[in-house]
Amino acid sequence: MDLDKELDQLALQFNKTGDENAFNQLFEKMKPIVRKQALKYHYSTGIAVEEYESIFAEEVWKAAIFYDGTSRFLQRFYFHIKSAQTDLYRYHKSQKRSLYKEESIDVENGDIVLDQVAIQQTSTEQEYLDCQEVEKKIHDFERTNERHGKVIKLLNFGCSNQDIAGVFGRNKYDSTVRNIVNRAKEKFKKYLIETVS
Repeated sequence: MDLDKELDQLALQFNKTGDENAFNQLFEKMKPIVRKQALKYHYSTGIAVEEYESIFAEEVWKAAIFYDGTSRFLQRFYFHIKSAQTDLYRYHKSQKRSLYKEESIDVENGDIVLDQVAIQQTSTEQEYLDCQEVEKKIHDFERTNERHGKVIKLLNFGCSNQDIAGVFGRNKYDSTVRNIVNRAKEKFKKYLIETVS
């Protein structure tokens, strides 16, 4: 039986009967997925993996308790964690923090382990101003070259390669779109160097 079906069955059993054993089995099978998602969000936001693991473990329970079998359990779980990670991110953004934060770093190669490293944190106001400055530079660049400016704007918005390919009427991110993106990056870099000098 594949993992999706097994998760669906365990979640449905827990929902209908409240069987703790079914939930425990479900939770054990979800641990690697929870860990993978926690790492993914940690790398993109810098928020501790442990915080993500904690809220995502809770989301396994929330997704299971209301699971009715009309969709895939994993699909429901991913929907739940998206909302939970957004709330956690907003919480961290709203907190007044010092300019430095200690963060654990584990090095996979067992020889070196750094327990704590000071990482400079910028204030929300500074991040906003920096963001505004970047958007202004992209806007000014777009006025000089509309096509390449559009690519840079899409990259800044966080669009995927597939999204960018779609904007240019392509079904997939192929060599043509890759060349457009690379040329846009090169021209934007040149533009930035010229405007700073």
